[in-house]
Amino acid sequence: MTGLFGHLNEAITIDTTAPLFSSEGSAAAIDEHSGSGQIIYTAAASDASDITYSLKFENNDDVESFSIDSLTGEVRLTADPDYESQASYGFIVVATDAAGNKAEQAVTLAINDLDERPAPPSQPDLSEDSDSGVSNDDDLTNDSTPTFR
Repeated sequence: MTGLFGHLNEAITIDTTAPLFSSEGSAAAIDEHSGSGQIIYTAAASDASDITYSLKFENNDDVESFSIDSLTGEVRLTADPDYESQASYGFIVVATDAAGNKAEQAVTLAINDLDERPAPPSQPDLSEDSDSGVSNDDDLTNDSTPTFR
């Protein structure tokens, strides 16, 4: 550098390269009713500088059902999944480097449908006046129209 307004001979590097995602575009399927708050996906991207992660809003997907850790890229489902209500989800992860360059990764999450058998019926409990067994609580009757408690 020379003089007050001399020539500057330093090279300036301008980062125009967006981060590169290495994580897949689909999360491993999870079982319905497996609980809220679980980590369902971890975003991973590389770049010459530090990266932060976020979710992209306002794209007609299910982003409201998720949260993301901006430093680790861990994505959590904020509700308990229910296949009958929603069989799959979609969201977009954004990786941003220190220069503001952005990359997006669309992600899908499938919910496994489990066989939900109804609870077995409870054992009938006869009222004392209908119970004709040895005791009033053995639930034995010869009454053709018993009453229950």
